[in-house]
Formats: sequence, C-alpha cells, structure tokens
Amino acid sequence: MRKSPFFEVVKLTNFRRIWGSQIFSQTTLNLINFVIILRIFEATHSTVAISLVWVFYAIPAIILGPFSGTVIDLFQKRKVLMYTTFFEALIVLCYLLVKQKLWPIYSVIFLYSLVNQLYIPAEASTLPWVVSKNLLPVANSLFLFTIYGAFLVGFGLAGPLVRIIGHETPFILGFVFLMIASLFVSGLPKEEKKGKIGDIQDFLIRVKEGYLFIKSQPVVLFP
Repeated sequence: MRKSPFFEVVKLTNFRRIWGSQIFSQTTLNLINFVIILRIFEATHSTVAISLVWVFYAIPAIILGPFSGTVIDLFQKRKVLMYTTFFEALIVLCYLLVKQKLWPIYSVIFLYSLVNQLYIPAEASTLPWVVSKNLLPVANSLFLFTIYGAFLVGFGLAGPLVRIIGHETPFILGFVFLMIASLFVSGLPKEEKKGKIGDIQDFLIRVKEGYLFIKSQPVVLFP
C-alpha cells in the first residue's frame, strides 16, 4: 500500500523542524497583532490609528522585501532562521515597556516586521533544501495551511488570554513561542560557508540592476 505524501513529508526530521518553527512564529505574529490592535483601540478609539499598524508592517516589506532573498543568500539559512526568531522574541518583550504609547508601539511593529522580512524568505528557501522535489507541493500546502491555521489560533487565543489573565500575558507567551521556534531551527544541518566577497559584490550589482530596472519601467511602480 502506497504511503500518503502527507506522512512522507511529516516524517522528515528537518521538515518538522522548519514546520515547528513556522507554527510557533506564525501563531505569535497573529496573537500579538490582535493584542496590539486591541491596545491601540482602547487608547485612541481611532480606526486611523489601527490602520497605521498595517502601514508600519508594510513599510519594511516595501523597503527590504525586493532584496531580502538576495541578502539571506549571503548567509547560512539555519543561522538566519535562528537569529531572526531570537531577535523577534526580544522585540516582542519591548511591547511590555512601551505600554500604550502610540508611536513607540509603531516603532516596535516596524522593527519586528523588518526582522521578519529576513525570516520569511529564509524559511521559504530552506524548504526545497530539506524536502525532495516530488514532495514539495505537499510541503508547500502544509505551510499554507499553517498560515491560515495560525491566524485562527492566534486571534482565537488572544481574546481569552487578555480577558482572563491580562494584556501582558500574550507578549510573554509570544516570547516563549519564538524562543521555541528558534530552538526548532537550531537543529537544522549546517550549510557550506557563505558570505564571500564575490557574493557581496554580486549582491550589490543585482541591487543596482534592480533599481535601474524599476527606474526605467514606471509600470513596475504604477501598474
């Protein structure tokens, strides 16, 4: 009897490490988002203030997003995943310090999103490295399912936590989740050494070419 592709993927140790990291990091993202939106609304009762949350999340994606894949190619993806989740854990604790101060909250959101712009492509590019080509569609489906599942769990968990235990508990839980996510990916095998001068020069050339292309093709900015 032929084994299900789902079980074939899940039994891969390194896939489980990446998947576990994704589960905890995505759940944290949605958990924290809910609490931030609630905190801002309670402080301002302004829909504009809430909409700025997504603006500050989007800015790093616009600035770094087009080049983040090239940036992470200069380093070992295992280390990128470890360090980004670790720094995200520390950033989440900053919410405990800023309380309901609006602009400091936006600053923390921006910083978290900036680090996350390195985590996302590192995670995506690691998947083909640990999963064979024929199982890649199943692995991608599991990742997509996890994104939506984490949205439901994160938002569903945040409300009861805030109501029963308080506003600060989700941030502490988010810190713990992200540290667990970092531990998951720490078990990935090491890659060959990266970050050679030639790679950096190639990166700078590609960045320049990208900017020149965008400059010469206005339709890219204004489709």
